[in-house]
Amino acid sequence: MKQFVRDVKVYQCERLFFVAIFAAGVVLRLYRLDAFGIWRDEAQTIFLARHSFPFGILQALEYADVSPPLYYFLLHFWERIFASDWGLRFFSVVFGLAIIPLLYWLGRKIYGYSVAILATYIAALLPHHVIVSRTVRMYSLLPLVSLLAIYFVYQLITACVDSSHVRIKRNTYLGIILSFAFLLYLHNVGAFLVLSANCLVAWEIIRHKAARKLFWPWFLTQACVALLYLPWVPMLIRQLRLQGAVMGPWLPRQSRLGNVVRLFSELTALAWPGGRPWLWIALFTLGTFTIKMRREILALYLRFSVALDLVLFCSIGPILFAALFTPRTIGIIPSYVTLVAFPAVCYLMARGVSAIRPRVLSLVVLTLLSVLWLRTVSVTYVRPASNLREVAAYVSARAGPDDCIVIAPDYLASTFNYYYSGSQKQVAFPSGFGRIEEITWLYWVDNWKNAASFIEPTLQYLLRESKAGACLWFIAPLGAYPNDPYFSQIRVLKSRLDEIYGPPQVVDSFPPAIECAEVYIYRFPKSQGVD
Repeated sequence: MKQFVRDVKVYQCERLFFVAIFAAGVVLRLYRLDAFGIWRDEAQTIFLARHSFPFGILQALEYADVSPPLYYFLLHFWERIFASDWGLRFFSVVFGLAIIPLLYWLGRKIYGYSVAILATYIAALLPHHVIVSRTVRMYSLLPLVSLLAIYFVYQLITACVDSSHVRIKRNTYLGIILSFAFLLYLHNVGAFLVLSANCLVAWEIIRHKAARKLFWPWFLTQACVALLYLPWVPMLIRQLRLQGAVMGPWLPRQSRLGNVVRLFSELTALAWPGGRPWLWIALFTLGTFTIKMRREILALYLRFSVALDLVLFCSIGPILFAALFTPRTIGIIPSYVTLVAFPAVCYLMARGVSAIRPRVLSLVVLTLLSVLWLRTVSVTYVRPASNLREVAAYVSARAGPDDCIVIAPDYLASTFNYYYSGSQKQVAFPSGFGRIEEITWLYWVDNWKNAASFIEPTLQYLLRESKAGACLWFIAPLGAYPNDPYFSQIRVLKSRLDEIYGPPQVVDSFPPAIECAEVYIYRFPKSQGVD
C-alpha cells in the first residue's frame, strides 16, 4: 500500500512538471504573437498558398520557391478559417506545441523519465524552435514529422526484430512510409533525415545478426517512399535552378566545418556568448559517452545501443549531410536545415544534462541555459522582424489616387503589398512595373546584376504615369544599410530622382527592424505628366 501511495505521488509530481513545462512553451509561443507584422518569407508563403489548389500552388512553386507543396496545401485551407496575422501564425504554434508531449512520451519509452522531462524542457525553451513556431513557414511542422519518423524507425529496430505480431509490423512499415514521404514533401532538407535513418538501419543490420531480417522490409519501405516522391522529382530539378537566387549572393562564405559548428550553435542557442559554443559541445559529449569515475581511474568510453545510435544518427547526420551535399556556391547553409535534427538534439542534450554529477551541478547548468535561452527569445518580443506593416499603413493613410510607388529592393514588395491594398501604380525595382505580391526567383540574380540598366526605364515609366502635382513614394532601406554594396543601384536611382524632382521629404520614424525601409516622398511638378 505504501508503495502504491508513493507511486501515485511520483506520478502526480511528474504530471505537474510536465504541465508547467508545457505552459511555459505555450506562453513563449503565444506571447505578443501578432504584435509585429509579418516579414517577406511569411508574406511570400501566404501569397503562394492563396493560389488555387492544387495546380495553381504547384505552378507558382516552380518559379517562386524551392520547397515542396505540402505545407502550402495545408495553409491554403487554414487561411480560409484563420486569415489574420495571429491566426496564420497560430497554425505554426499548433505544430510547435504538439511536439512537446510527443517528445515526452517517446523519451519515456526510450530513455526514461529523467531524460524525457529534460528533453521536453529543452524543447519548450530552445530559442530556434520558439521563433520558428511563431513564423508562417513550415519550420515548426518539420521537427514534428521528424520525431514521428524517428519513432517508427525505433519501432522497426526494436519491436519488429523479435515480434511476430503482424499488426505491429504493418503499422510500423506504414508509419515509416508516410512519415518519410511527409518529410520529403514538407521540405527538401527532410531528405537528410531520411538518409540518416537509412544509415542508422544499415548500422544496426551490420552490428546485430538478428537485425538482418529487417533488410528486405526496410528496402521495400524505402522503395515505396521513393515511388511516392517520384512525381515531385521533375519539379525539384526545375526548382534547383532557383536555389542560388533564393540564398542570395550577399551572404558571406563559410567552410563546411564552419557551417557545421554554426548550425549546431544556432539550433542549441541561436548565439552563444562570445561565439564560443563550448557548453553544447560538452553536453553533446556527455550525452554520447559513458563516464565511469572511480577513486583509481576516470574512464570515458562509448557504449553503443539503439537508443544512443538513434540520437547520434538523427541529430548529427542531417547536419553533416547538409554540409556535405550543399553546393559550394552556397556559402551559408540556412539554419532551417537543423530543424529535422531538433528532436534528436533535444534528447542528446537531455542525456548530457542528466549525466552531470553531482545533481546540483546539473541544476546549475540547466539554470544557466534557461537564462541564456530566455534572454535570446526575449528579443523576439521587443524587436520586429519587419516594419513594412507600419510603412504600408503610413502610405495607405496619405497616398492619393494618382500617386506612384517605387519599392526597392523588389523583395520588399511582398511584405508591403500584403498590407497595402491601394490601386496606385507601382514599381518593384528592378523586377518590373506593376503590383508584385510574390517574388519570381527565376532570373532574379541576373536582374540584380544588371540593375543599372533598369534605372532609365524606371524613370521613363514614372514620367509616363505621373500626374501633375501627385506624389512619388520611394520606399527603400537606404538609411538602415548606408554602406551595403548590393543597394548601390538603389542609391543611384534615388540620386536621379533627387536631380529630377528635388530633395524629398524623408520619413524614417518606423520601428527598427531587420527588414526595414524609409519613405522618401517626392512631388511631381505641376507641369509634368498628363492630367
